Order: sequence, then C-alpha cells, then structure tokens
Amino acid sequence: MPRSDPEREGLQPEPTPIWRKARRSMASNECVELARLGEDRLGIRDSQAGPDAPVLSLNLAKARTLMRCVRRVHGESGADQL
Repeated sequence: MPRSDPEREGLQPEPTPIWRKARRSMASNECVELARLGEDRLGIRDSQAGPDAPVLSLNLAKARTLMRCVRRVHGESGADQL
C-alpha cells in the first residue's frame, strides 16, 4: 500500500517537537524528556535511548493524571508545569 502524502492531501505535518529534559531527571541522570506534540498531546521519552527513542504520546488530560500519580509516589517534581 503506498504511503499517503500529507501535503498533497492538504494536511500540514507537525512542526518538529522541542524536547526538554525534566528538571528532576537531570540530577539523577534518569533522563526523561517531554515535548508538546500538537495542541493537545504530550510526548514522553527516555533521552538516553537517543533521538529515535520510542515516544509515549498522551493527551494533556491523561498526561496531567500521570504526573499527579508520579508526584504521589515520588514527591513533588515540577510536573504541574504541564
């Protein structure tokens, strides 16, 4: 099956995400990176796996829920910056 061409179909490709390391992960070298993926999506990946690392993509509501759960287990982490 041929790949679709987003530009020919009138769809614009997403701009390149800007990945940022989570502040708390820098000190412990457990590097988690976050990036906005469109208006309502957040990407989470392991920066140590390189730029081609698999990305967990969540809508913002689910990402906030995940961060609340992480904060409950591991303490405050600045996750409320989402």
